[in-house]
Amino acid sequence: MKFLQRALGFVDVSEDEKYITIGGVKAENIGKDILRLWGTNRIEQYMFSEIGGRVIRFPKFFGPEVHYILNKILNTKGAATSRGGIRDALKLLEQNTWMKRITQEYESILNMDALKLFKKQPMPHQMNFFQMYSHRTQAYGLNGYLLSAGAGTGKTLMALMLSEMLAADYVAIVCPKNAAYRVWATSLAEEYHDPRKTWVIADGKPYEGQKYIVCHYEGLDKLKAIVSRLNGRVVVPLDESHNLNSDDSLRTQYFIEICRSIRMVHVLWMSGTPVKALGYESIPLLRSIDPLFTDEVEARFKKIYGRDATKALDILRQRFGMISFHVESSAVVTNETSTHTKMIKIPNGKAYTLDAVRADMQKFIEDRLKYYMSERKTYRKTYERALDIYEDTIDNSEDKRAFKIYKRYVDMIAAGFDPTSMAKEAKYCNHFEKNIIAPTLPKDLKKAFMSAKSVVKYPQLKVLGEALGGVLGKKRVQCHLDMIPYMGLEAIINAATKKTIIFSSYVEVVDAITKYLKTKGFNPIAVHAQTGQELSQAVNQFFKDPKLNPLVATYQSLSTAVPIIVANCTVFTNMPYREYEITQARARTNRLGQDTAVEYYNTFLDTGKEPNVSTRSRDILEWSRQQVAAILGQDYGGTITAEMVNAMESQEEDFSPIQISLAMEEYADF
Repeated sequence: MKFLQRALGFVDVSEDEKYITIGGVKAENIGKDILRLWGTNRIEQYMFSEIGGRVIRFPKFFGPEVHYILNKILNTKGAATSRGGIRDALKLLEQNTWMKRITQEYESILNMDALKLFKKQPMPHQMNFFQMYSHRTQAYGLNGYLLSAGAGTGKTLMALMLSEMLAADYVAIVCPKNAAYRVWATSLAEEYHDPRKTWVIADGKPYEGQKYIVCHYEGLDKLKAIVSRLNGRVVVPLDESHNLNSDDSLRTQYFIEICRSIRMVHVLWMSGTPVKALGYESIPLLRSIDPLFTDEVEARFKKIYGRDATKALDILRQRFGMISFHVESSAVVTNETSTHTKMIKIPNGKAYTLDAVRADMQKFIEDRLKYYMSERKTYRKTYERALDIYEDTIDNSEDKRAFKIYKRYVDMIAAGFDPTSMAKEAKYCNHFEKNIIAPTLPKDLKKAFMSAKSVVKYPQLKVLGEALGGVLGKKRVQCHLDMIPYMGLEAIINAATKKTIIFSSYVEVVDAITKYLKTKGFNPIAVHAQTGQELSQAVNQFFKDPKLNPLVATYQSLSTAVPIIVANCTVFTNMPYREYEITQARARTNRLGQDTAVEYYNTFLDTGKEPNVSTRSRDILEWSRQQVAAILGQDYGGTITAEMVNAMESQEEDFSPIQISLAMEEYADF
């Protein structure tokens, strides 16, 4: 009967435990309209588990996406799909599925009386967030939310207030190590009328049931063991959540496991830059807050919004609108700011143009390929000796099968490697070599094997990795080292009203600037992973000692979590590749509490009209900024050029992103 009704054009919508089914609308026409509007077949291929005849079926998670797609088709001239059918489908989606909850009214789940615990009262944007959190989590069935708010908007206090209003039995705060004491432990002691008793994992003391837990990212394995014993409602604020955007990292896996192991949980992701560049990075967020984001949905989501996806971002933007609350820093932080661009000429600037670097890379690649081809038999012998040693350790059929698969993949890759079609096999082999074979080898053979296996599989890719790291990477560092005496740092520091911060992506540049400024009579302090000094200790010294100036740091060590309002001037000696890094770095000085106009200086190598390794970084940053704006639905005040896209997608040569990724992985083992 239902088949006949659908054949006659009667639309029906139903829902079961996993899927939503729409019948009575011609699936072929919907597919045509999707392809025409978005220019990709990924949506039809991966969002729908069935699309044919007069039936489309899809996981319940994608209900809002399909609703958006149908609405867009309905409002597009020349659509192939019947408008009447689409209207009926939209109406029934809103009536017959879980999506009917979206328009319902709900009583607040927040106890506003809990705000009396705090010295301050919420600002208007904070109250708006609390109200949205209460409604959206109920309407969409979420156990958490994304607070996309810039530096200085009060995210820390908002998280603590929300935790109390949710009547949390435990508050398990996850944050960067440099924020554990300076931000969170301090706020728990100072923002309440009565200071809270806090357990900080970094203290190394036994956990004794404290309500407030502060855990840095590297302590998540310990937190996992603790939360498994907790009973009651647990609120988990994740500070600087963009640091857990990588689905592949161990700490992200720990965090997701923690969130999924708690029966009553509210997870608050917090960042001023929640997406670094691509929609793929939203997967950990969705896994931790949306029960409908199952393993099947995740696999489909990855196919639609893969690492190189640039289409259908408007659909992803709708999803972000449902699960996030956005506050611009400028809405709260109203400091006067100015940005200055300094183009730096140096005597040997021509050495760092892209043409010059490309020539150096080409010669390096030719020489290294010639070497590897002449020594390939020697490398093959080393490789096979390692495999023989590993094979002698195998004592079960499962490991034998895995080893057989590995050898088959190696033969396939060695016969002619295609980085696009063989990416899965290459990743399997790399994992097997690093984590299965290498640990069984003698120390003297292990390093030789890690080099030999790349020569056996794909010598060209190995050489590319060496060229990118050994030639291009070194050129970038040396370029910025050579620029230091010509940057005019002395004048910038002397002209600043308060202290100065200087950022670089490179440890060598940080150390060189520190040494250079000491010769000029300044008293700088350096901050990076190799200084051997705790960041919080260095920042405290910078705050307290008036003689210390400037603070010279890498983006990675200082760009998040630490307010530094004792400074009002920031120098960026190079542009980082990602928009979130520059945004976070700027926010060290431009935030609530800053009482002076803020100044920024961007420095670039000047080689006239010829692009160079310094200006190319700026192009990549522009591409990243555009991607973030597209995903989050923000305006992007610039134009995207072919140069920018090429800068990100191919870097210096016509290499695909997959090739670049694999090559750099190989270089890391070299």
